[in-house]
Order: sequence, then C-alpha cells, then structure tokens
Amino acid sequence: MRAVRDDAGVIAIVVTLAISTFLLGVAALAVDLGQAYLRQNDLQSLADRLALAGARGLPVITEPEGALDQVTTTLTSICASGEESGEVCSVTADQWTDGDESNGEITFFADSDRDGQVSPSDAVSDLSTASQALRVLLPPATVQFGLAGALGFGSASIQRAASARIGTPLGSGLLPFALTSTNQGTFCVTDSPTSSPSSSPSSSPTSTPTGTPGSYGTTTSPVRLVLNSGFADGVPVTGADASLSLTSSRWGSLRDVTFHQRTSGSESAPVTSRTGWRTYRVTVPAGSPGTTVEIWATGRQGRSPSTAFTTTPITLTYAGTAATPGAGACTDPLLTVPSGASLEETLRTGATLATDCATASAICLTGNLTAASGLSQALTSGLLTGDGNRPGRLIGDTGNGTYTVGSYDGIDATDLFGSPHLTDERYSGGQSLKAALSSGRAATPAERGWITAAAVRSHRLAVVPVVDPTETPAIVTSFRYVWIGTDSADRGLLWESGTLTGFEGYVIDPGYLPATVSGSGTVGPYLGSAMPKEALLTPDLGGSAG
Repeated sequence: MRAVRDDAGVIAIVVTLAISTFLLGVAALAVDLGQAYLRQNDLQSLADRLALAGARGLPVITEPEGALDQVTTTLTSICASGEESGEVCSVTADQWTDGDESNGEITFFADSDRDGQVSPSDAVSDLSTASQALRVLLPPATVQFGLAGALGFGSASIQRAASARIGTPLGSGLLPFALTSTNQGTFCVTDSPTSSPSSSPSSSPTSTPTGTPGSYGTTTSPVRLVLNSGFADGVPVTGADASLSLTSSRWGSLRDVTFHQRTSGSESAPVTSRTGWRTYRVTVPAGSPGTTVEIWATGRQGRSPSTAFTTTPITLTYAGTAATPGAGACTDPLLTVPSGASLEETLRTGATLATDCATASAICLTGNLTAASGLSQALTSGLLTGDGNRPGRLIGDTGNGTYTVGSYDGIDATDLFGSPHLTDERYSGGQSLKAALSSGRAATPAERGWITAAAVRSHRLAVVPVVDPTETPAIVTSFRYVWIGTDSADRGLLWESGTLTGFEGYVIDPGYLPATVSGSGTVGPYLGSAMPKEALLTPDLGGSAG
C-alpha cells in the first residue's frame, strides 16, 4: 500500500509539471501571436499612409512631385522619426517598381472609363501612363517569437498592402444641366425666366433710379426721402455712409421712423443714426460693381395709425460695371425636362444618365444629360426631397444652421460670402470674392485656395459639366463648380405660387479652391487637373497580400 501511495505522488507531480509546461507554452504562444497581431496592424497603418501619400502625387507619376517620390519622401520621414525601423525602411526608390514583390512593390491603375472605379485588370505596365489609383505592397516583415519557439513556432512573416485612388470632390453632386464656355459669373435655371419672384416692401413703392443730391422719386406719400450725399462715380463697393433727409408736405411730427434696404432682393435694416431734425446717416453696405441698393423709410406722421407712410426708395448704384451673366442664364441651359414633368420634379429626382457615347473615352451629351457611367450616383436625389434614405441636395447642416421655406425645412443655410471659415483669411474677404465671381473672373495662381476646402462639404456646392454645343453629341470640355445661393430672402431658390420654379447662384472657377482637399462628402471620378482632387483609400486591388 505504501508503494502504491508513493507511485501516486510521483504521477501527480509529473502530471502537474506537464500541465504547467503546456499552459506556459500556450501563454507564450498567445503573447507572441499578440505581438504578431500588433505588428500586422502597424504595417497595415503604414501601408495606408504610404498609399494615401502616393495617391496625392497622381495622376502624373514621372515628375518630382509624383506618386513615387511622395511614397519615398513619406517613408523616409517615418523611418527618420523612429516610427518604423523594420525591413521596409531599407527599400530603395527603384525597388518599388522592379516587379519583385519580395522587396515591396507599387502598382498603378488607370481609370480608363472614368467611372471612379478600378480593378486589378486596370493595372498599367507603362509608368508614364497617367494613373488614377495605386497599390502599395510592403516587403515582408519578420516577427521573431520567444518562448513560442519551444512549441516549434520560431517566427512569422507578415506582408500588408493598401490601395488608394484620386477623385474630384463633387459637393452635393453633379447637377442635371450643363454650361457652355460663355456661362460665367452668375447662373439661373428656371421654368419661367420672365416671372422670377422677388421680395418687395409691403406697399410696393415704385423705384426710381437716383444718385444725385436732392433727388427723389414720384410718390403719393406726403413724406419724401431725399439724398443729401453725392456719389458721382457710384457708391464705393466697400460701402459708405449716406446722408438722407425726410421732407413732408403736411404738418406733423414724424414718428417710428425706420429705414429699410434691399440688395439682390433681400431686405434688411441698415445701420442708421439721427444727425439732425429729420436728417439721418445711413450706412450703405458693401456691394458688387454695377449692382444697386434700394433705401426707403417707413413710419407715421402724427399719432394716428392712419398716417403711416412708406417713402419711394432711393436707388444707389455701386461703382464699376455690372457683371453680365453668361449666355443662356435663366433659360435652362442644355436642360431637358421630360414631357409632362415639371422642372421641380426633374430637380428632385435628377436626370437619367446613359453611357452610349460616340467616342468611348469621351463624356458626351445626347438628349438628356449623358455621361460616362459612374457619375449617376450623384444624380439620385433632387434639391429639397430625396430618394430612399438620401436627403435632397440642399438638406442638411454643415455647421451654419438651417432654415425653412414653405413646407421644406432643414435647408442648409451656409453663406459662401458670409461664413469666415469658407474663405481664406489671407485674402480680402467674402465681398471681394463675391465681386470676382459675379464678374466671371477666372482665378489667378496666387488665388488658389481663396475658397477653402470646407466649402466642398457644403450642400450648396455642386459640379456642372461645361460642354461644346457645336459638337454632335455635345462633348464635355471641362467642369465647373456652382454655388446654389444668392442674397435673396430665399437664398437662391425661385418660387412661384408656392412651387419651386428654379434656382440661381454663382459659377465658380475651380482655381479658387485648393488643389488638394480632404473630407468631402462625395468624391466622384477624377475630372481633370483643373479641378481639386482628393485621395482616399479603396478596397485592396488584390495580389499576394491584403
């Protein structure tokens, strides 16, 4: 019995040692595998960073600021900072394109049909090809195991890859109409261009253009508004103070005098101070060359409500020449409305795109707006109502609040010229930008970035193709941004009897935006070097890793 008990003790010890060794090995393996997992995540993050850096150098990859140099420069910086010290830091610039995946490889892809999508079959072998996407495959990294080696696991080889492409930020998408090269400055698309509504004072006074001291318009009101200041060359576009007087053919004091002003159909109360008996100083706001501002006064003469008056407006013109809208403004430029459908319905539902172009590589227009496949996703919703779970183009808050018109609420209230974060502080401000856009002036190289990248996140920014209508089918020659919105009370939306009949705004030369942006809501295919571009990660384009 004593011998049996001694054997049992030995067995217990052996079993305990065996279990302890096994558990220790499993724990060691878990630690080493966890280390390998963390290393894999680090390598994936590195591949993502290099792919995005390389994409920013597309589509031209042979110039000094091209994709290869972007990858090399970014990797050198990462290795120099100590963030990475593995095998990838030993890759030379020529190894990225030597065809040997064992030391890392960069593959380029051309979006030949310009639909914003690339696949492994789109890989190019000629590095002079203007590519729109790339894949960065890192060289294999070795992770040495520690205690797990006792179980036969000495090391692991990890290789990660990432793909990225470039595209054009579309703002709220591609609008279902087109411009010609003569469409500059402001634009307007409407069902009834001769009956565009505008706001007016409640008494609808007749406006008589004036601008010389002592002038006023004909009115049935006993109270008249007289301009004392002189603006021989027009009111400065930066604004000015005007001296105004109220005169009356009747006896009685003037009470509750309030001044009003209207610019581009939008009414507001100007800054006013009383300077003497029935004389006032009114601050005329900044404006665009050649445009006008109307000023009038309301109040009571005496104590009776029946003596309320509204003076005839005095119309002041800003110095300079008014911008002439491009040909076709307010006439539905190249917009085809389906038979029996209203413009409002067309704007809400978008336009049907086709892909049957005369030239396979050309974006063209035949009948309704026609373009290369892939752009149609930008046209699935209209201005104020959406389709499915997509809201209308103008619905949403991009940090500037919303407003309501009629039965539509949640309309983006962003003002391109009044939101400081949308214009770079290095330039002279929103009103100067408004004057430049109103005149249709193209951006100079020094004005690149006057409109900040934040604008591409606004629902009011959209893209419109520019076509050559002399071609059959009409060929898209370039693209422009448009800003939907004006200073009117309805912010660029045109209404008639409660129905949306059109919209208006400004044509924007893409040169006013940064060359590269990020964070836009919608990124379409790459639409050319004149447009801003954005780099973004895509699903990996295949190969031996990923």
